[in-house]
Amino acid sequence: MQILYNQDVILAEHYLSSHAGGIYGGLNKIGTILYFLTLSVSQVLFPRVVEAVAKEEHPGRILLYSAGLLTLLGAGALLVFGVVPGLVVGVLFGPSFSDAVPYVFAVGVIGLALSLNNLLVQFFMAVHDRVFLPMLGLGVIAEGVAIFLFHANVGQVVGDVVVTLLVLLVLLAVRCYLLLPTLRASSLGEPEPKPAIG
Repeated sequence: MQILYNQDVILAEHYLSSHAGGIYGGLNKIGTILYFLTLSVSQVLFPRVVEAVAKEEHPGRILLYSAGLLTLLGAGALLVFGVVPGLVVGVLFGPSFSDAVPYVFAVGVIGLALSLNNLLVQFFMAVHDRVFLPMLGLGVIAEGVAIFLFHANVGQVVGDVVVTLLVLLVLLAVRCYLLLPTLRASSLGEPEPKPAIG
């Protein structure tokens, strides 16, 4: 997740002009606002899922509730990014970053997609699933290759990252859908909860 979070900035700085690389770096910070706004949701998810599975409670509801809350918080930020992108850029970076305005909403989508991917990764780790690892690795490679191939301007790099993160999100969501019906404490090697002695 840290590579997905950082490699686009490194590659954009390498391939784009100095000015365009700076614009992309600023845009990345705008997406980071949304990512950190929702990060606490995925941090709370992990222990709650571990506890639910250990108690033979189904963790699907916790995941859906967390994803819904995260999406709701993200949608609020996306609304601001979509309605007043010039204000967002102006307040954060000033008028010299006006070239970033057309991409503010798209980098908000990047931040939200990264947050949802992180939420699913936390869920998979909590239930001891390892099948997601090749998918995550593929997402990292795909993002790097896409930027390597298509980097003519800031818009192309933004598009590369949006598409990669959304495709990764779909893959992880499908894995989650297939995994949820199989989750039991016994299948994860978790100890069965002991009955309370009255």
